[in-house]
Amino acid sequence: MEGKIDKHGFLWIKRKGKFVIQVCPFTQDETKCGHWCPHFEEPILYEAGLESTDDAVREWFLKICQGKTLVFNKFEDERE
Repeated sequence: MEGKIDKHGFLWIKRKGKFVIQVCPFTQDETKCGHWCPHFEEPILYEAGLESTDDAVREWFLKICQGKTLVFNKFEDERE
């Protein structure tokens, strides 16, 4: 799965080749998912394998609400 946090802190996930902004399923007002939410943790990069090869496994883990963790094989954090 491919995702990103844009420069404003919004979470986007690539669906059918296009990035789609994520909406919180627990609000009534279409609040966008982002880093201001207390359930939204910082993404963590996990790397395993040989550092000098392209065979290394790189995955980003992003914990969000309800104890869920999103796993990305490609992830970009555009925040400063």
